[in-house]
Amino acid sequence: MYLLDIYRALADSASCRQQLLNVEADIATARSFSQSLTFSSLADDIKSRTLQDLAQLERQREELKASRDQIIHNLIKDDNSWPPIPLSDSQDKELAKHNQLLKDVEHLKVQIDSINLLLRKLD
Repeated sequence: MYLLDIYRALADSASCRQQLLNVEADIATARSFSQSLTFSSLADDIKSRTLQDLAQLERQREELKASRDQIIHNLIKDDNSWPPIPLSDSQDKELAKHNQLLKDVEHLKVQIDSINLLLRKLD
C-alpha cells in the first residue's frame, strides 16, 4: 500500500466516522422524540413513518460501521503498513484470530453456496 493510498484510506475513515457521528445524533434525536408525550398524540401514519425513519437510520449506522471497519481492516492487512508501530504479542494474536475468522467465514460462504446449488438441483 502506497503512502497516498494510506492517506486516502485515513481520509475515508475520518469521513465515515463523521457520518457515523451524525447518524448516531439523528438516532438519539429520533428516539427521544418517539418517547415524548408529543409523539403519542400524533396520527398513526406519522408515528409509523417516524419509526420507519428511525429503523432506516439504524440500518445506515450499521452500514457505516461496516464500511469503517472494512477501511480499518484494509489499512491493517495491506502490506502490514498500518499501524506503523509493531504490534504487541497479544495484538498480533488477536489479529491472527481475526484473520482466521475471516477465512473461516469465507470458507463457510463457499460451502453454503454449494449446498444451495445442490438443493436447487434437487428441486
